[in-house]
Amino acid sequence: MELINIAKKNLVDEAHSQIKQMIINGVWKEGELLPSEHNLCQNLGVSRVVVREVLQRLRAEKLVLTRQGVGSFVSNPNNFEISEGREEKNINLTEKEFLEIMEFRKIIEYPALRLAIERGTPEDFAVVAQALDGMKASVGKVEEFSVSDYHFHFAITKASHNEMLCKAMESCQKELYCCFCQMNGVNDVLSYGVEMHRAIYEAMIQRDTKRAIWELKNSTEYNHARLSELFAEKEGPEHL
Repeated sequence: MELINIAKKNLVDEAHSQIKQMIINGVWKEGELLPSEHNLCQNLGVSRVVVREVLQRLRAEKLVLTRQGVGSFVSNPNNFEISEGREEKNINLTEKEFLEIMEFRKIIEYPALRLAIERGTPEDFAVVAQALDGMKASVGKVEEFSVSDYHFHFAITKASHNEMLCKAMESCQKELYCCFCQMNGVNDVLSYGVEMHRAIYEAMIQRDTKRAIWELKNSTEYNHARLSELFAEKEGPEHL
């Protein structure tokens, strides 16, 4: 007969329960980075081993997604269910294609966003707001939502008043739209999409460059973490 480490088991259960309740109660919202492992250890008064076991449980429950070198995001378990009216999970994009598009967006959109905050006029920002309204109005309609999604990002680029950046975005409109359709076609994702874009817009109109860039970067990292789960399922064990 073996002795069971009751203390460790209780610590893991208690820490798991606390973090899970914070997520369920919306204290930490979808797409938000959890505190670092170090901070969780300090706040909970437990070891790193306990925190890692808790995060492993939360990942298994699809409540948390982890990106190496970035951290753990609060997730939406519904994203990994089959969308209503479909027979299979709808992700045709490959991870290579996704990463190439994200690299393009990082090169073009980050500088465009900085310039838009610097140079954008109230009229420019009104066009961004109009695209955001289009997204809100088309929740539940993936294709219409994705059109407004593209218009949102292109409106930011236009607000940079840099013709070369605009031409670069326009030249890849088809590829960007297809990528947005894939990201927005994931089950139960559109409400988060609206809130994420709203956060970028609000930082823009406040001329808060640091926060606007952070919101865009954070959403990109979260989307990569979420889609990586679907890429792995689609492409099989050799993908891992």
